[in-house]
Amino acid sequence: TIPVLTGVEDATAVVYTLPVAEEPAAVISFEDSNIKEISYVITAYNYGKKTNGAYELVQVPGVDATVSGASVELPSEYFEKDGLYEIRATAFDDATNSSGEKVYTYVVMRNTSALAYIPESQLEKFDNIGMRAMDFADIPIYLYIANDADFTVKIGDNLLNVGDYRITGTRMFMNQVMEYQLTIPQVYISQTFYEDAQVYDLPINIATANGQILTLGHMVVDNVKPFGEFDSWLEDGVGCYDDTCKTVRIVKLSDDIDVRRTKVLVDGVEVEYVYDADAKTITFTLEESSAYGHPWAGHNIKVTLVDTAGNEYSLPEINDVYVGSRVGRYWILGVGGGVAVAAAAAAALFKPWKKKEEVL
Repeated sequence: TIPVLTGVEDATAVVYTLPVAEEPAAVISFEDSNIKEISYVITAYNYGKKTNGAYELVQVPGVDATVSGASVELPSEYFEKDGLYEIRATAFDDATNSSGEKVYTYVVMRNTSALAYIPESQLEKFDNIGMRAMDFADIPIYLYIANDADFTVKIGDNLLNVGDYRITGTRMFMNQVMEYQLTIPQVYISQTFYEDAQVYDLPINIATANGQILTLGHMVVDNVKPFGEFDSWLEDGVGCYDDTCKTVRIVKLSDDIDVRRTKVLVDGVEVEYVYDADAKTITFTLEESSAYGHPWAGHNIKVTLVDTAGNEYSLPEINDVYVGSRVGRYWILGVGGGVAVAAAAAAALFKPWKKKEEVL
């Protein structure tokens, strides 16, 4: 059987407002006939020094431990500083059955009137990572505020109205601390920070009625398309008659090219390339046209650049790039043209003859 959590439900918050000595111990317990051990990780979110009038949320290196038995009592020194503590625990029994990960939130508010955070599992998806506006997901925020005081939500210089974000849940604790579960919907981000060729660096702030400002993370909305261009010699209909031009380069690349998603297609087939971030180039090789069974035909080249933010740019397509022998191409074209002319002449010379009818 799978070990079952007892006492505290998933994602339940425990709020501490009393001095350390007066708070009950934080205990995590699982129920099973033969529990072997509990593994847990604590991630702390404390507020650091004030910067530009706001307290920056700082993620403190977590505690990672495994203990034997069906319960674990978390030492009080883990929770000495005001902040939010996300605890992820998993129990295993002797048969290696797992409870699955269970999540708890401990909120310590002894010297502060408000705390807020974005869960690590969501924050790590975008914090200080450039992304297109359309690629952001909904952003969940947990806010704990004393005496149900008023608050506002800001992204950059944008003050969000109540209709711009959703309050998906509230809960009042016995010590007069209110929990708000907020969601900033993706549609607000995509409709507000949509301008092309624009990068937005946006702190996410909660401001309380008493003037306390909490910075929960930074959104970087990057709508700037990548850029690059082919070597100057490459153009429609160009011929490549020696080895020096079999290697094609894309130059003057913008930063942060995503090599996993950038595609180089030759005649509709994806080919391998070498990306040099320092030189800002992409290099690939063209095979001789004869290798494709069409010795007189040129290659068609199509390149789509994608940056790490997900923005795309397609270089102008290059058509009919011949690679091979100069003699070979024009000999084949000449022979082909000669054959065509000869065929036309033969058709004219050997036009079927029709006997003239005799008039009586």
